[in-house]
Amino acid sequence: MPALRPLALLAALALGCSSAPRQSVACRDLDSGYATTYRGDAALARCIGDPQMQSDGHRREAVAGPGRFDFGGAERFELTSGFSIRGAGAGRTTLFASRPTTAVFTDIRSALWVRGAHVELSGFTFDGACRDGPSPEPGCGPDDAETLLAIIVACGYGFERGPDCDVDGLRVDDVRVLHVKTPFVATGSDPDRAAGTKAVFSNFRDFHWTIRRFQVSDRAAGYRYARIFELGNASTPQVSQGPGAGVAEPRRYVVDIEDTHIDTHVGWRGGQLAGVVTMAVNAPVSLTVNLRRSSLRGTERVVGIASHVLDGPGRDAGQALFRCEDSELVADHRDWGGRLREDPAGAVCPPFDAAVYVGEFSRPGGPHRTRAELVRCSVRVEGWLALCPEPASIDTGGERLAAHSSVCIEESRLEPAPRGAVETAPCVTR
Repeated sequence: MPALRPLALLAALALGCSSAPRQSVACRDLDSGYATTYRGDAALARCIGDPQMQSDGHRREAVAGPGRFDFGGAERFELTSGFSIRGAGAGRTTLFASRPTTAVFTDIRSALWVRGAHVELSGFTFDGACRDGPSPEPGCGPDDAETLLAIIVACGYGFERGPDCDVDGLRVDDVRVLHVKTPFVATGSDPDRAAGTKAVFSNFRDFHWTIRRFQVSDRAAGYRYARIFELGNASTPQVSQGPGAGVAEPRRYVVDIEDTHIDTHVGWRGGQLAGVVTMAVNAPVSLTVNLRRSSLRGTERVVGIASHVLDGPGRDAGQALFRCEDSELVADHRDWGGRLREDPAGAVCPPFDAAVYVGEFSRPGGPHRTRAELVRCSVRVEGWLALCPEPASIDTGGERLAAHSSVCIEESRLEPAPRGAVETAPCVTR
């Protein structure tokens, strides 16, 4: 074969460079037969915003290949019923925030908002450090290394609560979240139009969600989360009332967290709002969180369970159950010692002194219930500071909440001893 002339060789090289693969998203509506492919940094945003992909209830999918994507010109991704986002794996596909959310009740930016049934998120990393993304928006400053939200499930957002919504069947699998203060949120709040404060509305119909192989940064990264899974937070009840806020009739909510191993720094700012899993109900609904084949390790309060924290009509009669099977819950106070060395003026002792709180901040009186069931599940506290009060594995709220809070253990170990009564009969609640 004759040698290529210099100009022909340069042309061939240029052709090879121009045809190099760019990050791409296969965009399909499986019910209508529509299919196209988008390429570039904003390929995912263009797919989700495609006018042919807006048929609520159709099986629609955005399948992203390896690469780095962002939110393009989209404020956020609002995923209605039947929409799936699938990547090539958490180690190969990354979605970057384009601009951070700095105040949830003013504006939610660059978040995945689940607002319909049978939504699937799988096989990608969400990175909240917009400045590291491929095409940051002008609103992403040089110091914006984090955002507040990654995945939020809500019926609505604003000043007026709409009708109850269907968010059943959500699946999150093989998703990693970095540089986001609270990676997964499903909670409700109240608006204040006079103050310009928007609300997140969580008046859901019955649902069953599955979260598997969820990941965050490890301790070596040094990043500190506020909470990992927030299904209400009794430490901030006015702004995080939990799923079902505003619902007037009984509903059943179930969240399965499976095959998930988290060992990270938890406790943003002073740590008073921290937790790996926080769950609360302030409505006549039942919320069950099933943790299976998993390990959750955090700084102080690993799990916080509450019901009827807020007073007023419609806040009582809620049932909150945390069931842990074939798993471990570990509060590692040694992390607090390292934090104290970083900030000697900070609090000497962690704000929490138990790994699991059952009925925290709940009000006595009424039919509400909180319960933890541990089946082949160990709970322990490691490395507490000698100057601080001795911690407990589980805190049940004492005599004040004895009629509302309960703990059952079956083939499980608690170290140190729990603070409050514990049942040892077989735990059979389903």
